[in-house]
Amino acid sequence: MTARKILVDRSAAETRVAIIEDGRLRELLVERLSRPWRLGQVVVARVTAVRRGQCFLDLGGCAGVLERAGGNPVHEGASLAVQVRSEGWRGKAARVSTGFGLDGELVSLVPGRTGTSVSRRIVDAGQRERLRRAVADLAPDGAGIIVRATAGNRRCAEVAADARAVVDRLLRVRGWSGEDPVGTVLDSAPGPVARSRLRAPSAILREGRDGKLFDDFDVEDALELALRRTVAMPDGLRLVIEETEALNAIDIDIADGALTAGRAAALGAELAWQVRLRQLAGLIMIDVPRARRVRDRVADAFAAAFDGEPDAPVVHGWTRTGVLEITRPRGLPTLNELYTDPDHGVRPNSETVACDVLRRMPDRVRTLAHPRVRCAPEVAALMAGSLRPAAVEVARRLGCEPRFEAVSGLAPGEWWIDGE
Repeated sequence: MTARKILVDRSAAETRVAIIEDGRLRELLVERLSRPWRLGQVVVARVTAVRRGQCFLDLGGCAGVLERAGGNPVHEGASLAVQVRSEGWRGKAARVSTGFGLDGELVSLVPGRTGTSVSRRIVDAGQRERLRRAVADLAPDGAGIIVRATAGNRRCAEVAADARAVVDRLLRVRGWSGEDPVGTVLDSAPGPVARSRLRAPSAILREGRDGKLFDDFDVEDALELALRRTVAMPDGLRLVIEETEALNAIDIDIADGALTAGRAAALGAELAWQVRLRQLAGLIMIDVPRARRVRDRVADAFAAAFDGEPDAPVVHGWTRTGVLEITRPRGLPTLNELYTDPDHGVRPNSETVACDVLRRMPDRVRTLAHPRVRCAPEVAALMAGSLRPAAVEVARRLGCEPRFEAVSGLAPGEWWIDGE
């Protein structure tokens, strides 16, 4: 049986949630003070432009785009209630929808569907039928109810109560009066902790502060590996992963040139692991060495690894040149986008360094009366700008206000504390 843990690390500038499976980092979800979690949020937006079937929106502090707007026509200046389906990335607008999919503890509402379904992970036929009947009459028009695996050992009355609560949220959103200003949140984003519970409902959850829990479970080391271009597998296979604006390319090197059936299955599973962990999305092209007799095992193992996941990739098959073509819906930024400087490979970006400084300071400066941190100018600017509330929180905990002094010529990752 798969053993999973959810590790929640809270610090002044960010909340990080790691899903660990059998001792290995499976997913990392991050919410930063400067990048509030919007995925799943229902918000009032204003139409700023309509072009070629797309509506461009102001979500209140960030841009959004609504594709293939159906139903009633919209015009510039109109107000809409929309749900964020993917975070903005690489300067692109967030993707939004006018169909609202909401999650409760035990059930989910899915727009555009009808009726009720029960997770396949609930295998007992009698329990499946009881749960289905418990919520059968609760699905609202234009949305279906999915009873999730978390409901497997719960009483039918509890599941029905959760379904009613989620339906009430949907009706409140649908009943929006149209008078609220742009940026008004009609239904809050679930955030990284709630999302991790959806992804790993049976996992044991542990919480910690300031990186200690992540250090105990070697999450920082696993993150460092997940930001590298290359992945070495124990049987001699090597993956080379390149993220570009247009697509993600994965090249596979085999030391001895042979792709056996066993290697193909292991390769497909590892490819799925890396795609999920790195949050790769959009078009993914995988160049598999020519081995026609076993290459379909790669695609099958890849697809099986995502079985039942809501954002599972679509495996389109092999191109004429022998490349496996996959698409995956975009939800969150990739780890590389969040953590690294695109102009300097895997070097951490200024925001990543600033969050790490604020996380490490409470332990490192307790014995200093007037701590002074020397850092790169861009890191110091963040401490006085978007991360100022986090710096104030650290100062409150320390009982003194640290000084962040810019040192010209330092790379973002270089910093030290005077007198330490």
